[in-house]
Amino acid sequence: MRQRYQITGTTRLGDFVRIFLDRQDPVREREDFDIFSLVGNFDRVQQKQQEKAVLMQQPDVITVPFDVWKKKQYKIGDFLWINVEEEKL
Repeated sequence: MRQRYQITGTTRLGDFVRIFLDRQDPVREREDFDIFSLVGNFDRVQQKQQEKAVLMQQPDVITVPFDVWKKKQYKIGDFLWINVEEEKL
């Protein structure tokens, strides 16, 4: 499966560069703001907000060789498409 990511930061670690990514979901669940469902389902809404906060503090990260990073000229704000494959045990 191909997944779209946006670069949010980079850090050089010797001969490698760590790239911090934010997953961009092309289709997201529509969140209607309904005050009555909010009151009845407050725990679920709070849980979703906590999950979002954790993901913001722990972004996805990939590490690439410095030569590759220099050749591709990756910058903050650029978009990457990464193939994600499930490994079956």
